[in-house]
Amino acid sequence: MEGMEKIKRASRRLGLVFRWAIPLTPGLVALFWYLVGQNNLIERQLPVSLDPGLPPLAKVGGFAVSMLPGAVLMYILYQLGKLFRLYEQGSFFTRANVAIFHRLGWSTVAWVAGDFLHTVGLGIVLTLHRPAGQRLLVVNFTSEQALGVLAGLVLLTISWVMDEARKIEEEQALII
Repeated sequence: MEGMEKIKRASRRLGLVFRWAIPLTPGLVALFWYLVGQNNLIERQLPVSLDPGLPPLAKVGGFAVSMLPGAVLMYILYQLGKLFRLYEQGSFFTRANVAIFHRLGWSTVAWVAGDFLHTVGLGIVLTLHRPAGQRLLVVNFTSEQALGVLAGLVLLTISWVMDEARKIEEEQALII
């Protein structure tokens, strides 16, 4: 039983971390955009070089665009919080666990799509104030995004295998 108590304790802690991270996400994204124009390290993370005197509306647009993958991340954190709450309750291979893994798989793929659109959107938002001919449309698919799609597919496969194993276990429990 000691092992189960360790699992419950670790799950409770991780669940708290995920639940606390949800409301922190928009605040950290807002802080990032507040620091844009003040910190060269921050600006290196952007897909385009910034003009001096970036309009405040561009920063607001940057925040909005950044919340595309940010919102998906918040949903992923929410699902992880639910998963670890189930683990804390001693529930490991139930229909609810399978459903969460399935949603995590699709959410990971959605995060990649949001990240792709984030790059495109930032290129538009951060250069919209420029004169015609100097605006940029940035399209970029990175190896990290490809890895994200692969991770999502792995999670979907794990959820499928878990569901099949759960069904087999339920069938065997009915056999006398």
